[in-house]
Amino acid sequence: MIVGAIDIGSNSMRLLIVDGNLDVRVNQRSITQLGAGVDATGRFNAAAMAKTLAVMDEFGELLRAHDVDVLAAVATSATRDASNGAEFVAEVARRIGMAPEVISGTREAALSFAGATRGRTDGPYLVVDIGGGSTEFIRGDGSIESGVSIDVGCVRIAERYGLADVASAQKLDVARSMVAAALVDVPTAEGATVVGVAGTFNALATYIHQRDPYHRESFGESSVTLTGIIHATDELAPLTANQRGLLPQVHVDRASTIVAGSVIAACALQSVGVDSAVVSPTGLVHGLAAELLGI
Repeated sequence: MIVGAIDIGSNSMRLLIVDGNLDVRVNQRSITQLGAGVDATGRFNAAAMAKTLAVMDEFGELLRAHDVDVLAAVATSATRDASNGAEFVAEVARRIGMAPEVISGTREAALSFAGATRGRTDGPYLVVDIGGGSTEFIRGDGSIESGVSIDVGCVRIAERYGLADVASAQKLDVARSMVAAALVDVPTAEGATVVGVAGTFNALATYIHQRDPYHRESFGESSVTLTGIIHATDELAPLTANQRGLLPQVHVDRASTIVAGSVIAACALQSVGVDSAVVSPTGLVHGLAAELLGI
């Protein structure tokens, strides 16, 4: 059986096509910033919707080309928040043949936890999933013990505190203070392996370890330290988005959100009480695929 799983995030879209053994046939991601402007207006803007729907057209072609037997698609924070989310869901359904499930933060957390910890043997775990609109903290070992979804994401924070372009020390201080306050009640990492998932952590690992962001699929598991994240923030914040995007280790589509993401990542590690995290290449979409296969 061939299954397809689609994650429609607030910042990026992801398609995973696997066989019954979870062997990967397609692993494609695209950054569309669907959630751009939603924090301020409560609606998807036309440009972000159009860009995302163009990606859904591509995903639909891949699903048909690989004769996918079973498909699941989920939409997360931005679609939960946008007043025109139903319109967007209907347009996606026209392109991939089914309406994506607009999932709660709790279900989003569960899928991320399953995808990030599958096959690991170093539990218990605290999984931290930084998205475009929200961040999930999930603790457990095999099953989830506790978890929380907080409306702190790299797109939301970049827009709210002016971090998309040149970010002054004052802007950074305000953003750090507000993010830290939002994360005050997250689960503790005591005795747990902290696993960072999704685009922000992988983008930071790519930058810190001086890798090519356009060939991330070959990296496998990595790690980041709190010191390294703070250093990355200090280097990237004074640059314009265009200047960041010209750096060989920054994906051009991450240029406007990587500083906000680094602020969230640093605050997350400080809030849970650790100075480093494992960075997993797997996450929500892998958990969704495994769920489809019942494994």
